[in-house]
Amino acid sequence: MLVNIDLRLSILVSKWAPSARKFALGSSCNVLALGYYNVLEHCWVVSKSKNLTKSPITTLSFHPSCNILAVGSADYSIKIVTTSFKKITEKYIVESKIEDYAYNGPFAGVDTLFEVLFTI
Repeated sequence: MLVNIDLRLSILVSKWAPSARKFALGSSCNVLALGYYNVLEHCWVVSKSKNLTKSPITTLSFHPSCNILAVGSADYSIKIVTTSFKKITEKYIVESKIEDYAYNGPFAGVDTLFEVLFTI
């Protein structure tokens, strides 16, 4: 299946979420892209954050809740970023064969997208 991401430079790293409902891409043009499959329209929807880092994104790692992502970049920084599409997909809630992990920890209620929680 084709997914149009529309980035200026190459993708350096990609990572699937543990629930397999979304993916993250880090590029050499400092853009973090997050995507999920829209069941109603039968296509992949990608959201991009442009001013997250000052240099290329080199590593990504999802939290088991799939709502938090650690983003490492070449400027020697690590940012903890929210990745929830909850507000975007509220009107597109459709039963899916893949269920999210049962997670009740501190990040279970996160419902924002691209909010930086912590920078190291």
